[in-house]
Amino acid sequence: MNDGGAPAGEETSLFTRPFILLCVAMFLGYANQWVLTPVIPLYVDDLGGSAFLAGLALLAFSVPSFTVRPFVGRVADRWNAAGVLVSMINEPRF
Repeated sequence: MNDGGAPAGEETSLFTRPFILLCVAMFLGYANQWVLTPVIPLYVDDLGGSAFLAGLALLAFSVPSFTVRPFVGRVADRWNAAGVLVSMINEPRF
């Protein structure tokens, strides 16, 4: 398959350095949520909370992820994905 970026007759590989870094970054991002999802209810239970409070804690953890992603994606498409990632890392945390 020639996408126009390589000379005719040469195949380009999907597994380039940027693609592999993207896959690793996505894996680490989702692994963070996969690890915290079972831990949050256990932590709430350890603090003496009910199952309802554990569900609210999971909801509070998940809602920002779902609400912010479309806006950040739109900004990343318009601006620069690397710049958006760097600005999110360097944002002040209160």
